Amino acid sequence: PRYLRYNYYIRSGYRPPPKTKISSHRNLLRSICSFHNESVNIWTHLFALFMFLLLAIYELFIRSGHIRWCVFITCFACVLTFYGSIMYHSSMNQCQCQKDYHKCLNYDVMGVLLSCTFSGISPVIYGYRCNYPMLVVFAFLVLTASVTFASLKVFQQNVTASIRGKYIAIHAVLRTVLALAMVSGNVIWHQRMESIKWHSIGFILLIVGGAINVSRYPEKLFVNKYVSSFFLVRDRAKLKIKIDAAHKKNCEEMKSVMQETQDVYHELLDAIRYSIDYIGNSHQIWHVFVILSCIVVYYACVWDDLYFQNTVCEGNDLYELAQRSKLMMSDIEHVRDQSSMYAVAMDLIFEPSFLYPFS
Repeated sequence: PRYLRYNYYIRSGYRPPPKTKISSHRNLLRSICSFHNESVNIWTHLFALFMFLLLAIYELFIRSGHIRWCVFITCFACVLTFYGSIMYHSSMNQCQCQKDYHKCLNYDVMGVLLSCTFSGISPVIYGYRCNYPMLVVFAFLVLTASVTFASLKVFQQNVTASIRGKYIAIHAVLRTVLALAMVSGNVIWHQRMESIKWHSIGFILLIVGGAINVSRYPEKLFVNKYVSSFFLVRDRAKLKIKIDAAHKKNCEEMKSVMQETQDVYHELLDAIRYSIDYIGNSHQIWHVFVILSCIVVYYACVWDDLYFQNTVCEGNDLYELAQRSKLMMSDIEHVRDQSSMYAVAMDLIFEPSFLYPFS
């Protein structure tokens, strides 16, 4: 059906609707175990689902030390994304009408929105330890309002793909702007670049992958019958010699050679077009970029937690302690006599204000 062909340039490899009514779980297994034009979409995100599920389990039960909740929430967000994508791509052939297809598509859209939102919690809350509490609350409310507004728009019954993509993109851009703003304190005050670098790379990967998905390349290239034969005819030198020789003889032989060339051209074109329907089309490339972006965001959240745990803020007793420790080390560098070094250390250790944070 036309409503199941979300990409006009994919011409083959579609699954027929099940002949009998079967459960969604059985259809899911059948879709995973068979080969069709959605197989790569399902397999890539199935691999990513298990990868981030293992990372989430590692954060909760295996890793020693404190639980990095910001990292765990990001892993959970990625699991939601890949679960929604798998449910959509594996179940769409069961849709009997446009309304059923929209319900199925909502799994994918909901996973994208929730992932974009939950992965933004880490930079908003843990992005910089010294952010004002009211600023953190405001950023969290803006993130919540953005996903609520986007959800109201994209889950409407008659929404088009372009409108859906527009509101998801607006939410993703706003989430990224909030993330970069909330982690910027690490750059401004401490010259720590890793967190903001990886958050930025994750957003760039989404932009590049989204542009490829919207452009419909490379499959769009090979549907055009006038695509350059440079990509299709392997032995161009021999073909040119053959055409030149026929051109010198007579017109009929020239027509015969040109027809032969055209047949080879279309045969190779059809073979490449058929292959791209199954492997290497734009939506599959987009899936790979989504996985790469999730890995990069996971890495950024690890840096968020590391910076958060190793930052003390001005006005905090620990901050004063850190500043005075730096002064002590500076004094020690200028003290040559060992007994003087010992005296400096004892003065610091037994000063009451030094022990205040721990009393």
